[in-house]
Amino acid sequence: MAKHLCLCSLIPRIETKTKVVMLMHCYEFKKPSNTARLVWKSLPNSEVRLQGEIRKPLNLENLVSPERETLILFPEASAALLDAEEAKKITKPVTLLVPDGTWKQAKKIAAYASMLPGARRVGVPFKEPSRYFLRTADRSDRLCTLEAIARALEVLESPEVRKSLEALMEQMVDRVLLSRAQRRPLPMRR
Repeated sequence: MAKHLCLCSLIPRIETKTKVVMLMHCYEFKKPSNTARLVWKSLPNSEVRLQGEIRKPLNLENLVSPERETLILFPEASAALLDAEEAKKITKPVTLLVPDGTWKQAKKIAAYASMLPGARRVGVPFKEPSRYFLRTADRSDRLCTLEAIARALEVLESPEVRKSLEALMEQMVDRVLLSRAQRRPLPMRR
């Protein structure tokens, strides 16, 4: 993006007990439409681990420990719904593993991460449609990585975490669209 559209000064610092680890496909890292990097820059208790680099397998070391609950955030039929009721069952601090890439790439990363002992898959409730207009999904109930993390942290941490992350994403979307000389889509009429 052009320098005058830079988001760096808008990135909040959000402290969380939840450790968020984005398991990112290496092709995603430099895309201007990637939202996981914004999460990484906003949350001091987060990290990015790359998958797909030549001769460097995805590093899954030290992601599971007896002191923490390890959750893999990926929507699928067998995933538990991460809502208030599910959150009450969690008695330890959480490490949230989040596959990031195209849906095909993320599905492979989630399958690989599922081999971690004790890690279990969760999905977030789908209440509102995505506000991320930079890429299209094959289904209307899909969220971008930042939105999925924000909704998970709303349950695990607080609604303010979600609001802060989504406000940053809104700024990103507007600025990327501006750099492309495009406008945000108008809401659908009923």
